[in-house]
Amino acid sequence: MYMGSVSSGAAGVSAEPRHRLRLILDTLHSQDARRDLRPLREGACSSSELERLPPKRSTYDAGVQASSRTDPPLGRTPPRWGRRLAAGDVGAVAGAPAALYVLAWAIVIAAGSIGVGMFLTHVATHDAFGREDVSIERWLAGHRDGVLNTATAVLSAMANTKAVTVVGLALAAVAGFTWRRWREPMLLVIALVGELAIFLSVSAIVHRSRPPVLRLDVAPPTSSFPSGHATAAVVLYGALAVLAAERFRGRALHLFAVIVAIIIPLLVGASRMYRGMHYPTDVAGGLALGVAWLAVSLHGVRIGVFHHRRGQGSP
Repeated sequence: MYMGSVSSGAAGVSAEPRHRLRLILDTLHSQDARRDLRPLREGACSSSELERLPPKRSTYDAGVQASSRTDPPLGRTPPRWGRRLAAGDVGAVAGAPAALYVLAWAIVIAAGSIGVGMFLTHVATHDAFGREDVSIERWLAGHRDGVLNTATAVLSAMANTKAVTVVGLALAAVAGFTWRRWREPMLLVIALVGELAIFLSVSAIVHRSRPPVLRLDVAPPTSSFPSGHATAAVVLYGALAVLAAERFRGRALHLFAVIVAIIIPLLVGASRMYRGMHYPTDVAGGLALGVAWLAVSLHGVRIGVFHHRRGQGSP
């Protein structure tokens, strides 16, 4: 009688750890992972089947992905390839992973933009695509009036390449002094300086002529492709929208910043076409260049933040 009670008590104790183990497995693994691991738990897995099982997802990866959904934009954990870059051999040097990432993508984006610009300049100029470019410019030039002339002049001034760069760098200095962190000013510096360098490089190689209409502004020496105003507008106002989400609370404010970051570059691009400074394809190329480079800048800062956290603590 006594031995039976002891046995039943021992069975009850051993059942509790098994129950806890099952709860832990259910928490750490998805439904697919549990299905794949079931033969292993039942002891029916051969060596070949073991090799085909997916790698176990660590609690570190689970925590990283969970935190990325709640952190501000610049503090979100980069994708797995970004974490591997930060943890690789290049990660031994402070800032090297982010710098390598940004430099590599700058070369890729510049090369792609040059390819598109050369195609528009030397191949598509005399086909239907090129003729439509000219037709739109001539239609806009024939429908000008005083009000639109003034409005488009203001919009163009809001995205003047040199002014945007100077204002952006000044904002970066103010952000660094006010918030005592490097991630916000670094986003502005990478985005604006990189955008200017890529734009000047592409423009110097492509050499596309301005539209054959009366221009309302003095033509700068740079090429018509891509539109530097459109690119600068995307980068500056897009970066400010990211900083608004990073530093300020309130969904209404975040939504307003995003709307401004979308509408102003589109209006700037339309104003540059209206004033006879760029073809529609120039503006489209500038907008695409700005979006691509802003995304690269954002991911570069995230990689830098993640690398800094690994070695020294939160920046």
